[in-house]
Amino acid sequence: VSIGWRLIPKDRSPRVDMAEITAETLYMSEARMPETLPEGIATISDLNLASRGVRLVSVVAPDGTSRTPLPDARLEPGTRLVLEGQESALGGFFSDAPLDHVREGNVVEREDIAEPLRGVEVVVEAHALAAGRSARDLCLQTRYGIKLLAVARAGERIRDQLAAVRLRAGDLLLIQASEHVLAPALQDLGLLPLAERSVTIGDARKRYLPIAILAAAIVLVATQVLTVAVGFFAAAVAMVATRSLTMREAYGSLEPEVLVLIGALTPLSHAVQANGGTAVIGQALAGSLGDLSPILVLGGMMLAAMVTAPFLHNAPTVLVLAPIGVTLAQRLGMSADAVLMAVATGAGSDFLTPIGHQCNTLVPDGSEKIASGAGRHCHQHRVGRHPQPLRQRYS
Repeated sequence: VSIGWRLIPKDRSPRVDMAEITAETLYMSEARMPETLPEGIATISDLNLASRGVRLVSVVAPDGTSRTPLPDARLEPGTRLVLEGQESALGGFFSDAPLDHVREGNVVEREDIAEPLRGVEVVVEAHALAAGRSARDLCLQTRYGIKLLAVARAGERIRDQLAAVRLRAGDLLLIQASEHVLAPALQDLGLLPLAERSVTIGDARKRYLPIAILAAAIVLVATQVLTVAVGFFAAAVAMVATRSLTMREAYGSLEPEVLVLIGALTPLSHAVQANGGTAVIGQALAGSLGDLSPILVLGGMMLAAMVTAPFLHNAPTVLVLAPIGVTLAQRLGMSADAVLMAVATGAGSDFLTPIGHQCNTLVPDGSEKIASGAGRHCHQHRVGRHPQPLRQRYS
C-alpha cells in the first residue's frame, strides 16, 4: 500500500456515495403533541426547532383547523406540527424532543414478533398507482402494511398533513414496513427503492437501554461473575433480543476483512507456538533484554506492537506478539499479565497509517486524498505521530 498508491491517477476524483446525495434532501414530516404536555413546553419557541435543524411549516389544531405558526403560539394536546428538514435532523428531533411522530402508534403488520422493520427511501414512478393519490386514499397502513414517515418534493414546500399529501411522480418517500411485505408492496404501488441507508425517523428504540446492557456486562465481568467472552457475548445477544439492534445492523457491523485476517493468522500463531518458534524468539529476546529493567522490557514490547500494528491491524498483532510476550515473561521471571498489557496497549496505537485501523479513514486530507491519488501517507503520519509517544509514556 505504501508504494502502490503512487500508481493511482492523480486526477481521479473520490467516489460519491448515493446515500450522501439523498441525505441532503429536505423532507416533510408530521409530529403530534402528547396528551400531557411535558414540563417547559408551552409554546412553539420552547421546542427550539431552529437549533435542531428543523423548520415548522404549518400547525394544525386538534379540531383540524390550520393556525399561523407563530413562535409564541400556544401548544395544546393533540396539536399537529408539519415539519421540514433533512432526514437526520428530523430523526434526531423525534428522538430527543418530547413529541410523537403522527404514525407512532400505528402497528405495522409482521409475520412474527421478531421480524425486523425496515426504513426505506423510495421514489414514486411516473404512471404509478401511488401517483395522484394520498396515503389515506391508498390505505397504505391497512392494505399494504406500510407506514409513511416523510415526503420530499423538489421545488415545492409541502404544507398539508402527511396522510393528505397527494403524491406525484418524482416524490421521495420515507416508509417503514416489515421484510415480507416490502417487496410486493413496492411493486404494486410503483415505488422504486433508492440507495440503502439508515432511516432514523420513526425509530422508537430506547436510547438508554443499550447503555444499561453494556454497563451491566462491564460490572459482571469486572466482578468476575462472568468471563469476558461470555459477558460481552451475552450483552450482544441482549442487544438483539431487546431490539436495540436489528439482525441486519448486527451483521452489517461485522468486518469480514478483519475476521478473515484473524482467522488466517490464528493457525499461524498456533503453528509458531507448536513448532517451538515462540520459545526460540522468546529465548533470543530474553538473552538480549535480560540485563534491562522490567520497565524497559515492557516499553520494548509495547514499541514492537506499536510499530507492527499500523501495517497489520491491532487484533492480528496481538495474536502474533502475545505468545512471544508470555514466553519472554516466563524467561525473565516477570508477570505475563504486565507484558500482555504492554502488547495490547501498543497494538491499540495504530495511528500512523490510514490502513492501521478503520477509524483512521476519518482523518481528513489523509485517506480521502490517498483514495483519489492526490495524497500522501505523510498526511496520516503528521496527525498520528503525536498520540504515539503520549500513549507510550502514560501507559
